[in-house]
This record gives sequence, C-alpha cells and structure tokens, in this order.
Amino acid sequence: MYEDGRERSVLLYRPANLPAKKPVPLVLALHGGGGLPENMMDVSGFNALADAHGFVVAYPSGTGSTPRRLFWNILKSGTYATVNEIDDLDFLQQALDAVSDMVRVDTNRIYAAGFSQGGMMCYRLACDPAWSKRLAAIAVVGGTMTVDPESCKAERAVPVISFHGRLDPFSNFAGGIAEKAPRNDQVARPGVEESIRFWVSRGGLDQQPSASGTMGTAVMHQYGPDSNGFEVVSWVLEDGGHTWPGSNGNLPEWMMGKVNRDIVASVLIWDFFSRHPLGTR
Repeated sequence: MYEDGRERSVLLYRPANLPAKKPVPLVLALHGGGGLPENMMDVSGFNALADAHGFVVAYPSGTGSTPRRLFWNILKSGTYATVNEIDDLDFLQQALDAVSDMVRVDTNRIYAAGFSQGGMMCYRLACDPAWSKRLAAIAVVGGTMTVDPESCKAERAVPVISFHGRLDPFSNFAGGIAEKAPRNDQVARPGVEESIRFWVSRGGLDQQPSASGTMGTAVMHQYGPDSNGFEVVSWVLEDGGHTWPGSNGNLPEWMMGKVNRDIVASVLIWDFFSRHPLGTR
C-alpha cells in the first residue's frame, strides 16, 4: 500500500485455527522508533497469544530514510516521520482497510498496542476524532502522550493500559529530554504521570486510584472502571528500563536497562483488551 507516494507494508499474523465466518478481534501492533515490524512481533509475543485466544495481529511499518530504521509521526520528535510530517493516521487507516479485506474483523474489537514511539502513536490515535470512535482500547509500553492536551480531539475516552520503567533512559518517566535521546531527537516530552492524569481526567474518573497492587517490583494503579466500563491502568516497573516487561529482550541491558520479569505485559494487555469491546462512550 502507499502513503504520499511511499510504499509501506503491514505484516499480518492470522492463526490457522480461526473460525471461517465469525468476526475476530484485531490488534494493531506498532514498533518502536528506529525499529521494524519484525522487532515488534518478536518482543511482544502477540502471535502466541493470538493462537491461544483467536485474534489477528497486524504489524504496520513506519517510515525512515533507510528501510531498516523506521519511525512514527508522534508530533514531538526530531526523527524522520515527524520532521517529514508523514500522515500516519491515514496510513494506519489504509492498513486497517487492507486487513479487513483479508480477514473478517470484529469492528467492536479493534485495538492498538505500541512500544516507545509506537506507544506514543497509540496515544495519537486515541486523540484523533475518527480513530477514537474506532479503537476499543490502547496499550502503551515505554511511551508517553505527545499530543498537547488542547489538541486532543477524542470523541470518546479510549481505555488505556500503560507500562513504563521508572529507570527508562530513552523515555524519561518524569518527562523532559530523555537521558539517552539521540542527537537528532533532543525533544522534551511529557512524563508518565502527566499522561495518565490526562486520560483519567478525560474519562471523568477520580484522580485517586480505585485499586492498587504490586507484583515484585511492578506497581499497578487502576482508575475506574466507571458505569460504562471506561478505565485506565498504569503499571510502573520500579527496576525497568526501556523494555517490554516479560519479554526476551534482544538488546543489551547496559543500553536499554533491565527487563522486568515480575509481569508479562503482553498477557496483561490481552486481558485488558478482552474486557473492553467498543462501547458507546
């Protein structure tokens, strides 16, 4: 498929045992900045969950000056897609349409999950008027919201589950310019707590958690759900770096920080998604 003359691809994983006629859930899985769809497939482990639970996964590609380092237009960045004002909202709609031509997608169960820039792109989708009515829920790992609050035009509050390492050197937990931000991306971004507060407020929830808990060094705060089922869940990995909790990270710890193994983010993401079909909010 094409976006502004650029050829872009989507990797699709469709389990062999899907029912022939029944609509199935879809997860759009967005890779991190400088990554590839294959990286997201490896780090997330979504394919095994798709086999077990009967959903399909689409891994769209970002854009870049080289085909091996791809980025998303997250609005607050000095990297390729943002600098070149790539229309990723339109491309992802094309990707969704293409997948829907191949698979009978349950339109009440379309989800987006992303790592790093991919997670930031999920927040951007949730803030878009059309996408906010299309997405049942989003999951963000190692990313914060890069849409200015006054520019968030969501027509419904999209349920959010977030995972972020407190020791993340590429997406600072407290916000600002990341400790290991590359030379071409010295851009200040909001922190995790600011991002969570925005969605809690956007959904009209109490700013005090309705439930909290810990699993080792992983700390969970839940806000809601309200009478319509809207909720926000935040997992903070006290020892976590710029990594996907529970994954077999293939980059060195000295570079990315520690992988928290007290939880498995992908399992928790699917559990969250599975209880959030598209509602009327």
